[in-house]
Amino acid sequence: MRKIIVISIALLCLLHVLALQAGTIYKKVNKNGSVEYSDKPFPGAKKIILKDINSQTTLPQYTPPKSTTGDSKKRDKQRDKNANISITSPVHGDTIRNNEGNFTVLVQKQGKKAKRYKTQILINGTPQGEPTQASVIKLKNIDRGELKIKAQLISSSGKILATTKETVVYLHRVSIIRNN
Repeated sequence: MRKIIVISIALLCLLHVLALQAGTIYKKVNKNGSVEYSDKPFPGAKKIILKDINSQTTLPQYTPPKSTTGDSKKRDKQRDKNANISITSPVHGDTIRNNEGNFTVLVQKQGKKAKRYKTQILINGTPQGEPTQASVIKLKNIDRGELKIKAQLISSSGKILATTKETVVYLHRVSIIRNN
């Protein structure tokens, strides 16, 4: 008898966890046009199943800079003076939906010593983390709203060699609005 009770409780807990992960909510439109939502069923409400949505495009394939041919010394000097950086993902105007405020920025560095240069990501003018040599930078717990993203290419001495144009994206996160 005791085993049956323990097994029943375990199954109920499992079903409860699965129901929570399903993303089911209930919606009701009142006569005055206002809308009510709940995670529990209530009179007159219709069941809605939410799907996981993220509109950030997949990361594009990295294309290394073209190799030099012919007069390589002259081109290498020119490249060093023309160190450059660009943001390849997210794309200007993207909408990113992530309830934790996480998303990835992919940059492409160009120049003679591009692999040695560090990258600093700025969101709304504020540096995010420490400069890194990575080209794929994961940002975490970013506040929702309009984000103006820039990337800077920084030399080993700390000099800013190049800055990208501003990429504007829109981050959507869940908001809990309570009526008091």
